Amino acid sequence: MSTLKPSDIVRKVSTVSSLPAVYQRINAAVNNPRSSLSDVSSIIREDVGLTTRLLKLVNSVFFGFPSKIDSISAACVIVGTTQLRSLALATSVVGVFRERQVSGLDINQFWEHSIGCAMASSAIARQAGDRDAERFFVCGLLHDVGRLIMLQELKDEAWEAVEQARRQNRSLPEVEQEIFGFTHADVGGELLSAWKLPPSLTEVIRYHHQPMKCIGYPVESATTHFGDVIAHALGLGFSGSDLVPSVQPVVLDRLRLTPERLQFVADDVSSQFEEMVAMILG
Repeated sequence: MSTLKPSDIVRKVSTVSSLPAVYQRINAAVNNPRSSLSDVSSIIREDVGLTTRLLKLVNSVFFGFPSKIDSISAACVIVGTTQLRSLALATSVVGVFRERQVSGLDINQFWEHSIGCAMASSAIARQAGDRDAERFFVCGLLHDVGRLIMLQELKDEAWEAVEQARRQNRSLPEVEQEIFGFTHADVGGELLSAWKLPPSLTEVIRYHHQPMKCIGYPVESATTHFGDVIAHALGLGFSGSDLVPSVQPVVLDRLRLTPERLQFVADDVSSQFEEMVAMILG
């Protein structure tokens, strides 16, 4: 078993040691009670690329806001600054990681899987009546960042874990735990902790394969776990493993998804997937 710890791997990744500056400024403004909607929208507008991506997202059929949103100022009012912060985090992180190529992995296929998980998680949350579906979208989009880091930094060892899991028809986290003493979910949680993101993100990412252990955020972890299962089952993208994860029993109890609602989620994701990929990766 390796003597490495998740924190050792995260420290090695110099280009992801901090969040994009624009997100840090947005986060600080949203958290500052003295900041106004105008302050937040001004920060976002300074980044033309981010502004364009956010407006595309909030006007997408998938998120389904009732009227066309033609400016960031309007988005702050209609969508909310907290929700915009979530979407800004999601698109900013994708931008950082897309610049880091991984030998043997199609980086666009990786992010397509993550987008599929994000959409499924968000759709599940909406079916449950949660009005903050954007928060679940972010959890889904970032759920496998730890796998990306392990493939980048541990290279052959990480790929051997992937191949061993495939040959033995075992779950990748199980094999990773056996070889390294930790999993890609642990590495992802460690990264988000290093970024000082809230436990509602760090713990959900850390336990997305073991939702029964996520005591503080049971619904969020169950939703992200099931979103991952759906993305795999629908064959959306490729994250380095083509084995469809087993659904943890606690997930079905927590989400109470009927077959009809589950079919609606699958149809919703499938019909909007290509549009969402184009908006985030295009």
